[in-house]
Amino acid sequence: MANITEKIERQITALEGKIDALSGNYLTNTWKRQREQQERDRKKEMYHSQIQVLQFLKQKSETDTLTLLEQNLTVAAFYEDMRCFSASKKYCKDNPYCKFQYPKPDDVRTKRLQKAGITDTDELAAAVECFDTLLQSAGVSPLQWGVIPPDPNAIRLRDMLYRAKMYQKGDIQFTPPELAKELVALAGVRKDSRVLEPEAGIGNIADAAKEVTDHVDCIERMTDFCEILKLKKHNVIGNDLLTAETAPIYDAVVMNPPFSEECEHIKRAFDFLRPGGSLVAVCSSSIQWKSTRKYEQFRDWLSEHTHSIDECGAKFEMTGVHTVVLVVDKAA
Repeated sequence: MANITEKIERQITALEGKIDALSGNYLTNTWKRQREQQERDRKKEMYHSQIQVLQFLKQKSETDTLTLLEQNLTVAAFYEDMRCFSASKKYCKDNPYCKFQYPKPDDVRTKRLQKAGITDTDELAAAVECFDTLLQSAGVSPLQWGVIPPDPNAIRLRDMLYRAKMYQKGDIQFTPPELAKELVALAGVRKDSRVLEPEAGIGNIADAAKEVTDHVDCIERMTDFCEILKLKKHNVIGNDLLTAETAPIYDAVVMNPPFSEECEHIKRAFDFLRPGGSLVAVCSSSIQWKSTRKYEQFRDWLSEHTHSIDECGAKFEMTGVHTVVLVVDKAA
């Protein structure tokens, strides 16, 4: 089985390369680009599932326990055949006017089935059952391979997230997920921390905070974004930061404010911090140099608090604004 093990390792490496190629920083600011991104995401999900199966088969190959069907599943074309037969069998089961059948002799799939010892419809149906069981054993979720229908809320969330990206312009710029994780870490969020994300948008910062603590609240004014946050199971406590009743109860406020109103929003959000808490915000570099009265007053306010300003390495998809990361600590 050594040759099969090496073959599986090469396939896994190739699939990981395909996933990396599909995971680039693609623009999604047009409907056409949105559809292209959806297709990339679909392919990545399919490749991830196939890798899970191959890793399972690799373990079996190392103990010389692969069946004939499993040996043939290491061939990408046959794996795809069985994935399609599995979907077809389920469709025929749910539709009485459709009959699940063995492919015709001149079908290119027939030769691959015969090589796996599958010669008629009954044997194909049995092979599909074995294939479905194998997927479960490999840890591929039923949702990934279509045995159960997807959650309607998950579909709505997916579609709303794609549509939300079309809103990105001007003051609406979603925080890149990797940057969101860095901001949460910079705020010193711990398991018992209470965190607020004002102007939460689609909740990328709240998502990152939720990986550390369950105590995360959001404020968001746009109706569609509020629905996204609720579909993500985030707690939305208000729709307007500037008019929300302040309560200094949060250990950390992590935010990406609208750059045109960043001074007012940061100062207001600071009021939600408990003594000893930290505010971390992505800002325009204007807070360092702009000479308008608003920014001068903001710098005066900053000088009253312990703070730091560092370059922001992440790029926002729809803005050319030079950004920085501001950290302001509230005195204990």
